[in-house]
Amino acid sequence: MSDRTNNSNHVNVKDFKVKFRHYSSTEKAIRVLSEIIGLLLGITLIIFIILSVIEQEYTNIFIYSAILVIVILPTEIIERTLKKKVQKRIIQNLIKKKVEIKKIQKQSIYYADRVKGAKEDILVFVSYATKDADIFKIREVAENLTKREKIANVLYWQEDMKDNIIKYMNDNLGRCDIMLLFCSPNALSSEPVEKEWTAADIMGKPIIPIFSNPDHIPPILKTRLGVQFDPFDLQQNIKEIHNLIMKKIE
Repeated sequence: MSDRTNNSNHVNVKDFKVKFRHYSSTEKAIRVLSEIIGLLLGITLIIFIILSVIEQEYTNIFIYSAILVIVILPTEIIERTLKKKVQKRIIQNLIKKKVEIKKIQKQSIYYADRVKGAKEDILVFVSYATKDADIFKIREVAENLTKREKIANVLYWQEDMKDNIIKYMNDNLGRCDIMLLFCSPNALSSEPVEKEWTAADIMGKPIIPIFSNPDHIPPILKTRLGVQFDPFDLQQNIKEIHNLIMKKIE
């Protein structure tokens, strides 16, 4: 996956799949009501059409069929209109969040004090959903990376956490130089993982998405250079991740 330079706040609509939970209470009520009304009218008209077929009243068949189309059309229009409205709201919220993050980045002491040039002792923070520990071979990745050039340590909470996850994040995220974000459906639904990468982004930390499917990368991070994880070639994964870490820290 390659970096794409884009200074605008444009967000691709295709990145978002609107689900029922994204609708407001009013929008849910409108959609449910329109679907119920459309369903009831549709069933009634279909019954009339069947009866007309039995009685061979062909004029009525045509009339009821035309009415059925007219009934279905508004329901479809309402659903499409609501979906576009919700989609637009989600995109606007993400753009707003992205702008706020960039503003905080510019004010960050870390960003102002960053020293150019490669570091000799790189500290890596690993963010992942616990359910994915075996899938992404987190322990093996951390142990192998630690043996690589200029990597001082690789922190992942199952190995290094001594207290709760929030304290672990607070104690370690700020002192790390880079974050590896293992992306998956589990990670997308994990509140701690979202807090970790959001905090890292605010602090100006480089973030490397590691994924099996690029659709699992948070939309805001889709432009970041990442590594597609190969479950059958761990050493190649380690090599690509290490090379990218060196490139990001330069």
